[in-house]
Amino acid sequence: MLKKYSLYMGNFLLTFLILSVLLFVVGFAPFGNKSLAIMDASIQYLDFFSYWKDVLSGQNSATFTFSNLLGSGNWSQVTYYLLSPFNLLVVFFSKENLNTFFDLIVILKLSLAAMTGAIFLDVRTKDNLKKWLLILLALSYALMQYNIAQSSNIMWLDGVYLLPLSLLGVYLITQQRSRGVYILALSIGFGLIVNWYVGAINCLFSFGWLILEICLAEKITLKKIWWSIISYAWAMLIGIMVSAVTFLPTVASMGQQSRSGLDWSLLTNTFRGNILSVIPSYTLGATSSPTNVSLFCGSLVLLGAVSLFFSDRFKFKEKLVLGIFLFISLLMYYWQPLFMVFSLLKDATSYWYRYSYVGSMFLIFMASLFFEKWSDYPQKNIIALVKAAISIVGVSLIAWYFLPKVSEIRWAQSGIFLGSIVFVLCLVSSLRLQRYKQFAVVGLCLLVGSELSYNTY
Repeated sequence: MLKKYSLYMGNFLLTFLILSVLLFVVGFAPFGNKSLAIMDASIQYLDFFSYWKDVLSGQNSATFTFSNLLGSGNWSQVTYYLLSPFNLLVVFFSKENLNTFFDLIVILKLSLAAMTGAIFLDVRTKDNLKKWLLILLALSYALMQYNIAQSSNIMWLDGVYLLPLSLLGVYLITQQRSRGVYILALSIGFGLIVNWYVGAINCLFSFGWLILEICLAEKITLKKIWWSIISYAWAMLIGIMVSAVTFLPTVASMGQQSRSGLDWSLLTNTFRGNILSVIPSYTLGATSSPTNVSLFCGSLVLLGAVSLFFSDRFKFKEKLVLGIFLFISLLMYYWQPLFMVFSLLKDATSYWYRYSYVGSMFLIFMASLFFEKWSDYPQKNIIALVKAAISIVGVSLIAWYFLPKVSEIRWAQSGIFLGSIVFVLCLVSSLRLQRYKQFAVVGLCLLVGSELSYNTY
């Protein structure tokens, strides 16, 4: 058990170290004059943290403040921006050093995401995933495109580190383990408290995950299905009740605001863009836009997720279920009704696809399933890896030919990393080169770490 805790903490520390080094190299606070607090963070959030520091020191009120001109209720702003436990650290920073505080909180939240991601993947694969692969997949979750692109929207990152715990709770519930109820209830309740927006997104995605786990479960019976559904509903009810102490006053406060209404007119049966655009958007440095989403979380994840469909270690039923859910997860970003549902029926302009971290999590989950089986019979999966790489290149060429050319897309660098990772994985799998396996594993770790760091940079 101590080894497990050390492994999970190791993921936290590794991510913290990588991000700290990157901040140092680029010259971000506290190592330089730059800051992650840009756009809305620079205009509003730093002022909110300054106000929160006054609240914690007893110099202002969390419910009503005269900082807003003639004074007004401030509870909805507090529950949306400021209730993360990490924000308590603001008391240790002067108002002149809030940029340093901001950058530190981003690093801490992403490091915690690596830790919770490792916990979920380790339990979900029944400890069968090689530890070095577990570390790389957890690091891929922490340094995925969403986290870097939304690092200025610091309040949404709480949903990222809580999502794996919610999914873990759902999985344990479908395995008829009662502790899953407590894990799900606490992660959902806590998520709604620290930021109701991403908390609600995690609630929606957890229901889809329940259906997925039921479909993937072996020897499933009607009795087990009903037990899972009832336990899930009970856990969600507990979680919502736990959050009611902050969530209900927030709803009342928002009801008095003109922008709080739901925009049902946007719920139209249309597509936002070409679903093929997800391919060029899965490249180094890619960003989301109104018509395409970037789910980038590294070549290792993409390779593992695609290889699953070429591996004979998976039953047809498993491939069919995962394929259907993969298609649905893409529709979440391109089909307007699902986009509006996960945008909580609001016209979420700018900061596109605020829930895209759930799509990246699904890709990482699929990759973990493949590498779990790959760990047992690596030699038998070399062909699956090669077929996956060829398929990725083929689909990329189709996307490049039919979609408008975007000069910022780094096709060459992405292709080099993908090819290198395939090559080294084949070396690790080869029986004839087992004496050099440790060197190949180290090389693969350096490759994956370099790709994720380069994308973050």
